[in-house]
Amino acid sequence: MKLHFFWHMHQPSYLRDDEISMPWVFLHAIKDYFDMPYLIEKTGIRATFNVTATLIEQLKIYESAPHRDRFLSLWYIEPSKLTQDDKQYVLKIIKSIQPNLIINGTFAELLEFDLLDDRQFVVLEVLFMLSWCGKYLKEELSTFIEKKDFFQSDKEFLFSKLIAFIKTILPYYKKLAKEGVISLFTTPYAHPILPLLLDINNAKIANAATILPDNPVSLAEDGLKHIKKAKQIYYETFGIKTKGFWPAEGGVDEKSISLCGDEGIKYIATDEEILHKSGEANQFLPYKKDGVIIFFRDRALSDLLGFKYKTYDTKDAVSDFISSLPNTKEGEVVSVILDGENAWEFYPNGGYDFLEDLFNTLKTKTKLIRAQDVTLDECKELAYIKPGSWIYADFNTWIGDDEKNKAWEYLFKTKQSYIKSGQKNEQIEEKFLLAECSDWFWWYGKGHYTDFALEFDELFRKHLIDIFKLMKQDPPSWLLVPIAHDQSRQSMIEPQHYITPVIDGQFSSIFEWHGAGVIYEDRYYSTMDMKRTVDRVYFGMDKLFVYFAIVGDIANVDGFTVTIEEDGNSYEVSKQYSDTYIKIASDEIIEISIDKNITKRNLFHVRFDFNNQIVPLNGGIEIDKNTDFADNWFI
Repeated sequence: MKLHFFWHMHQPSYLRDDEISMPWVFLHAIKDYFDMPYLIEKTGIRATFNVTATLIEQLKIYESAPHRDRFLSLWYIEPSKLTQDDKQYVLKIIKSIQPNLIINGTFAELLEFDLLDDRQFVVLEVLFMLSWCGKYLKEELSTFIEKKDFFQSDKEFLFSKLIAFIKTILPYYKKLAKEGVISLFTTPYAHPILPLLLDINNAKIANAATILPDNPVSLAEDGLKHIKKAKQIYYETFGIKTKGFWPAEGGVDEKSISLCGDEGIKYIATDEEILHKSGEANQFLPYKKDGVIIFFRDRALSDLLGFKYKTYDTKDAVSDFISSLPNTKEGEVVSVILDGENAWEFYPNGGYDFLEDLFNTLKTKTKLIRAQDVTLDECKELAYIKPGSWIYADFNTWIGDDEKNKAWEYLFKTKQSYIKSGQKNEQIEEKFLLAECSDWFWWYGKGHYTDFALEFDELFRKHLIDIFKLMKQDPPSWLLVPIAHDQSRQSMIEPQHYITPVIDGQFSSIFEWHGAGVIYEDRYYSTMDMKRTVDRVYFGMDKLFVYFAIVGDIANVDGFTVTIEEDGNSYEVSKQYSDTYIKIASDEIIEISIDKNITKRNLFHVRFDFNNQIVPLNGGIEIDKNTDFADNWFI
C-alpha cells in the first residue's frame, strides 16, 4: 500500500510592533521543526512537509535578531535585574510546559516552588530550555545537560548554541526537498480560512445552523494577496516555487481550489468528511479538480497519531497503528495528515521514540511516498466539492458564536473604514492579512481553552487598532475592550487531554491534574450566598477510568453518594473506599477513580451528593467514553 505522511508546521505571527510577544516558534524550533524532518531522513522514508509563511518569517527573525522575542530577551537577563512583572511572565511560560517534557527531578521540584531565589531561578530557566530541546539537540548538548548546577554564564552559552542551531533549520528543509526526500509546501500567508474570505456564506453552506456575523464585507481580494505573498516568501527562502499548499485548517471550497490552480498550485489536502459530503466515498483515491490534486485526510489514522497514542506504550502504539491500516487497492493512497509539532509534547520523550519506531516499522510494510509522487493521470476527477474544514467538515470552530462573530464583525468594520478612507497603504493591507489568521478565531468563544486567551485577543485587536492609527484616525472605543472573556473566571473548563492521576488524596504534583476539566462550584454559590462543602471538581479520563478530584471543606465529610444518572444507580461510599468499580482516597482532597465498565452506556452523567450539596449544582458531569480530544491542539 502507499502511505503518505503530510506534516503541517505552523505558528501564527506573534509579532506585536517590533517584538515577538510569545515564544512558541522558538520552543518548537529547538524541538520539532528540525527533529521531524531529521527522523524522515534518518529512517529513510519519504513524506510531505508544509511550513507556513508566518513561521518562516519568525524563524528568520530568530536567526538574526533573537532578542526581539520578549520571553527570550527576559530569559537571557540575570534574574536580579528583572522586575517582578517580568519574572511572573517568564514563570507563566515556564509553568505552561507539558509534564512529558520535564527533563529531570530538579526541574520538577523547582516548578513546585512558590518562591525562588536568583540562583534557583537561573537553574529553572536553563532546565526549562533543555526540557524543550528535541532529541537531536539533547544529544548535541549531552555533556552540558549532565552538569549538576547552572549559572548565568551557562544561560549565555546555551543561548548561543540554540540560536546557531535555529539557523540550520530552513536550510535543512531546502536540502531535503532538493534531494527528493520530502515534498515541501506552504500555506496562504497568515493562515487564513480562504473560503470564508472569499465568501462568508460558505460557513452557512457547510452547516446550515451556523449563525453568520452581521454586516459582512468581501475579503476576496485579501485571499488572493495571502496566496501571492506566501508564494513569494517561499521562493525567497527556498529558491524554488512551491507546488503545493495545505489550505489553512483544511478549509476548501470550489473558488479557493480554482484560485490555487490559477496561481500554479498543483497539490492541496483536506479532510475525508468533505469528500463524503461532496458525494464521493473513497478517501483513498487521489482526486483532481481544476488541475489541482487533492489528498483527503484519513481521519481515524491521523487522529490516532495526533490525539490517542500519547497514552500508549510505544510498541503498543506502533502495533495498533499497523493493525489499523486499511486494505487498499492499486492506485490508492492513504493520507495521514496532521499538525507536525503540537502533539509530541504530550508523548514520552517528546514523541521521538514513537515516531522513530513507527517509521522504521512502516518502511518494511508499506511504500512511503511524497505528494509529488502522485500525478494528475492517476487522479479521479471531482465534479463538486462542498465547503468545509478539517473539523466536522464545517467552519464552526472559527465562526458562529458570540465571541467569534464579534471578531469577524470588528474585522468587517475596520475594512469598511479603510475602504471609506480611499487610502492605499501597504502597511495597512499587511495588517489586514495578519488579522485574518485562523488562530485568533480558534481561541475565541466556545471549543478551546488556553491560559493565553487574553494575549491572543490582544494580538488580534492590536492589528485592527494599528490600521486606524495608520489611517491617522483614533481607534474606535469598541476595539479597546477585550473580546475574549477571562477564561480564569469561567464556571467550567472542559478537559483538554487524557490524564492518569494517582489516587492518593493529594495533589502529588502541579501536573497531575493538568489538562483536566474543572467545575468551579464556588462561582455558582458565590452569587447565591449558599453554604457549600465543595469548591471545585476536577475531572478527566484515560482509556480505562474516569477520574474526579473534590476540593473544598472536606474535613467533616464522612460519606457521600456517587450516582450514574442514566442507570439510576447510586453508590454509598466513604472517603477511603474500594470496590470493583470505584476507588477513593482522601487526604487534602478527595480523589476518585471510576472504571468505565460501571455502565454499558458510552455517554453518561455522574453526580455527587455531599448531604447539603449536590455536585455539580447545574447537572451531572457528562462523560463520553469515546472522547479522543481530537479537536484539541495546543500552543
